[in-house]
Amino acid sequence: MRFKALLSVILVSLLCAWGSSPVDEIRKGNELYAQEKYVAALDKYVQAAQIAPDNAIVHYNQGNALYKQGKFQEAMQTYLAALGSRSSVSAEAYYNLGNAAFRSGDLEKAIAAYKNSLRISPGDPEAKHNLEFALRELKKQQEQQSQQQNSEQQENSEQQSQSSEEQQSSPQNPDEEESESSDQQMDPQQSTPPQQQTSQKQSSQHTQEEMSEQDVDRMLESVRQNERRLQQQLLYRRLMQQKRVPLEKDW
Repeated sequence: MRFKALLSVILVSLLCAWGSSPVDEIRKGNELYAQEKYVAALDKYVQAAQIAPDNAIVHYNQGNALYKQGKFQEAMQTYLAALGSRSSVSAEAYYNLGNAAFRSGDLEKAIAAYKNSLRISPGDPEAKHNLEFALRELKKQQEQQSQQQNSEQQENSEQQSQSSEEQQSSPQNPDEEESESSDQQMDPQQSTPPQQQTSQKQSSQHTQEEMSEQDVDRMLESVRQNERRLQQQLLYRRLMQQKRVPLEKDW
């Protein structure tokens, strides 16, 4: 962006209209400004403003010195002061005000300033160029902000959806789990593992088999005892019969 500087020595005749003339300070300030000694030039313009506080050219040159130092906000204030006075530099002041606003990042103020400059000087190609440039930059900025907002909304929507899915897949209500645990404690049979039930059943069958073998042994033992009793009875009878046999005398 091209910057418009105004060397106010051209307008010395206008400055002499005030009772106390700041011409010397403005001339010295302009010389320092041309040497790119902007801080020293600003001091001279400030001295000139103390002599002629309502002089538009003094405020305009003061704004230019501030602008060159990168103090864009302060420069904007001095350009507005130049516009508030009986200004003969309105078009230039609006133009540089637009540049300062643009460098400060305030595109809307820059656009408004360029439009005001063109209202005063419609044929200024530089003001027109800067206005078109600022409008394009503002459009880009708005599109970027819109994209960022859409991205943030989409991210928030995804986070809410993920949170909802996590809630749906969360464990059962602790009260329900406690109720189920209580029901299981009330019925011990339900809490018995299937393997344990099978083991108990097998143990019961095994016990029945063992008892059956014992019964068989008892039965066999009983039979043996009966047989022994019968044999004893038979033997006893035989003995008794032998005793009844008459004895032969040994003569």
